Amino acid sequence: MEEREASELNTTFNLEQNRSVKSDGRPSNISLTSETLHASFEYVTVPKVELSAFLIAKITGWEKLNLIDGVANIYYKNTYIGESFINTRMIGDTLELSLGRDNQIVISRAKVEDKGATPLLGTKRNESFIYEIQGRNNKSIPIVIKTQDQVPVSQENDITVEVTDISGASLDAASGRIQWVRTLSPGDILKYRVAFSVKYPKNKTVHIRKSRTIRTPRFRH
Repeated sequence: MEEREASELNTTFNLEQNRSVKSDGRPSNISLTSETLHASFEYVTVPKVELSAFLIAKITGWEKLNLIDGVANIYYKNTYIGESFINTRMIGDTLELSLGRDNQIVISRAKVEDKGATPLLGTKRNESFIYEIQGRNNKSIPIVIKTQDQVPVSQENDITVEVTDISGASLDAASGRIQWVRTLSPGDILKYRVAFSVKYPKNKTVHIRKSRTIRTPRFRH
């Protein structure tokens, strides 16, 4: 096995055997080392951003490889599927790699109710919103799928957001991010509802903006 030396900025491989490189001026690919690591798999979907489910490999024990940040070519079941990004600047002990979209996981998100602004007693108006998220596992095996969405977070004292239904999801109050995790058997369907209302002064106009605090995994074909 080749020896590996690591510093804060780079990793150096000391080859035990000579390798041949053609003198044709073209880049050459040389296999430096091969490692086998344990990985668990789950799907992640953020329907508010993209109606796709991404397969994520969660890898432990990666620290001993002395990896550096960069683009990685991804092969799945011996087939090249695209590029992902290795991000080693993390506190946790699990490295996550996106293996791309899986079209056998069907995702939808639709607005099922928008009551618009209705006047309340006094000086307030109220707007209510309801969204429905659905997904179906068309694969022949069970999957674990993490679904993320978001509710608005008010930045003004006189504007309040009341979350009325998130179908049992966990809620991060600071960012408004909501998340569900469940196992879907073959043919199973998931269905979640996100409902909230916004109360604000009658003399103000409120716009519900998309936030960038949630995003889909990085992957490129």
